[in-house]
Amino acid sequence: RGSKAITEFELLADFQCNLSDDDSYVLWETYGWPKKIQEITSQTVENHTTDEERFRDNLISDVAAFDNHIMGLKKQVYGFFNHTDISQIETTAVQARTIQKELEEAQKNAEKFKARQGLFRMEITEYDVLKRTTKEFLPFKDLWVTADEWQKKHHFIMTDSFAQLDPDALEVWLQASNKTMVKCLKAFKEIPGCL
Repeated sequence: RGSKAITEFELLADFQCNLSDDDSYVLWETYGWPKKIQEITSQTVENHTTDEERFRDNLISDVAAFDNHIMGLKKQVYGFFNHTDISQIETTAVQARTIQKELEEAQKNAEKFKARQGLFRMEITEYDVLKRTTKEFLPFKDLWVTADEWQKKHHFIMTDSFAQLDPDALEVWLQASNKTMVKCLKAFKEIPGCL
């Protein structure tokens, strides 16, 4: 459309027709648009480059903060290994569930950061410490949570009426608990000084 207008204006100029002020304005605006588009494009590219650098810097600082968070989780997990007081089952189980939630959230964040690092063509961090910490924590979490559930079920079995007990559900729960304890024993045998 713009080239058609220019062609028409050139035809009028060939016949030496005077253009009105409005037509002259339209002609020179039409000639000027490529420069305006180039300026807007250059400014947009510059803005995108600035934004990308800012986002990259934010990602670098977020990853550093996340690394510190992972180290904090690792310390929490290693501190958790010192729990040995069986009378604190409920408190310890609550703490184990909380740490497990934090580890799961950290795994999700790790995936998010890895995806963002890929977008910026940065070296992707594998977060092996987080994976190892989660794996090391699992048997301890399973032990304390299963013990807590056992204590609650035991209280329920001993105090509620016999008619209210669901033998099928109890059997499923006992089998799952037994399987969990066997896994815990295998894991604890691999840890020096644990058993």
